[in-house]
Amino acid sequence: MPLRDEQAVVIEVGSHSHKAVKGLSEPLGPATLRIESRVAFRAADNTYICGKRDIEAAKADDVGELTFVEPIVAGEVVDWTALTALWSHILYELTGEEPGEGMSSAAILLLVPAQWSDELREKSARIFFELFKVTAFMTAQTTLAALYACNALSGIVIDVGQDKTDIVAILETLPQAHVTLPVGGRQFTEELLKRWAERPPVSAHGQPVECSFELAEQIKRSDICEIPIDSSSTKGVNRIAALDFQTGSDTPLDGNDEGVLDIAAVISKGNTKEYLEQLATEKAAGAAKQKQEVPNAQLERNSFVDENGTTIMVGPERLTIGTEFIGGALADAIYDTITSGGIDLVKRRELWENVVIVGGGAKIKGFREAVVATLQLRFASGVTQPVDPLSPFVGISPYPAVIRPIKIPLHFGEWQHGRTASGAPASNATTGATADSKAGSSSAEQHGVFEEAAFLGGQIIARVAFGDTHAAPSARHYVARQDYVESGPAAVRA
Repeated sequence: MPLRDEQAVVIEVGSHSHKAVKGLSEPLGPATLRIESRVAFRAADNTYICGKRDIEAAKADDVGELTFVEPIVAGEVVDWTALTALWSHILYELTGEEPGEGMSSAAILLLVPAQWSDELREKSARIFFELFKVTAFMTAQTTLAALYACNALSGIVIDVGQDKTDIVAILETLPQAHVTLPVGGRQFTEELLKRWAERPPVSAHGQPVECSFELAEQIKRSDICEIPIDSSSTKGVNRIAALDFQTGSDTPLDGNDEGVLDIAAVISKGNTKEYLEQLATEKAAGAAKQKQEVPNAQLERNSFVDENGTTIMVGPERLTIGTEFIGGALADAIYDTITSGGIDLVKRRELWENVVIVGGGAKIKGFREAVVATLQLRFASGVTQPVDPLSPFVGISPYPAVIRPIKIPLHFGEWQHGRTASGAPASNATTGATADSKAGSSSAEQHGVFEEAAFLGGQIIARVAFGDTHAAPSARHYVARQDYVESGPAAVRA
């Protein structure tokens, strides 16, 4: 018997934050709950406290000193007790009921990091079935879910997290190779701090500004921090094929479409002179505005207003974050993953042409475009014949002709507004709100952004798996409570 959409709960596990939603109503949108993956522990009464609101209340109560725990570090679980408390809090926030008997109808899809082993998935199943009493449970890798969101079954997925970056080659839903680099969003923030040691930001009046990790994080997530791609670095790159990150917009690449002048309509109304004067005025005003708006990448310094309303002038270091990583370790790791021995030349081309870059660490403006441009410059080739004429892959180049990022299909309308036609983050697209934020609040993202495509993919997987009306129990992709009773946690391996 299929499970209903309203029973489904999708939870994405992350080192920086968790995202969750209850129900799979149309249209499939972004998470309705975002919470920082950080738990407070109060030794006075042996209590774990989750969520900014509850933590602030606990501080005000002054019952005892709070210590903070990050239950997941670089995708690995380091404190299961704290993680269980976090999951319990998420379920309560979504349903309004204490986990336990009140969860008897819930079907859980847990999106987990690529490196999670069967043992970790089994332990998660034990928690959700035995402590939370859910009716069904399954796990899925975030990297595979990101591919599903882009309507693909094969591709190379780059998932940039808080302290790591996973590069996973997937063919027909099966992971073929996996490389993890110990660099993520936190390291990008620390990189900005190091650059400030040489050239610190100043206030609008020229006074030195105290540099903190929190300030660096805010600026990294703002529109003034970006990775520009200048003409010299993209020489020879097919910019339309390699850098087309628009999500269905018909806006011309040069942005100068003035529309079509209906000459017959203007003449028939007898106001040709007035119309042409108006057109000239509007064109002059538009040119003046365009002249005044200097692109961020061309400014020596740009202003940022912090949470206290202070204007801070930030120098060119804001344009270099992550560039060494992209051009070096990341590009090398992507190449090594795709060219690993178990993947033949034909399949490699398929991977190069289905590139997906996701994760909170990739929310820096221009990050995805810079990765694709770098791969195109370093590895794309026009060669059409292999070096070895006796190769069975005659006519197939060992190098890709083009590196192509794939997109979320247009029919997922809630995921088409996270970036503007130019590729810049839309309003609030990079805030990464995690303070118990819910949809409808000022801090919650109203539209999905591509870097969170894995969450959309998780909802797609949940809908297909939980809604399958024909699958026999042995063919189901999820574990029902009866399956767990009969087989135990090992049922998640089936």
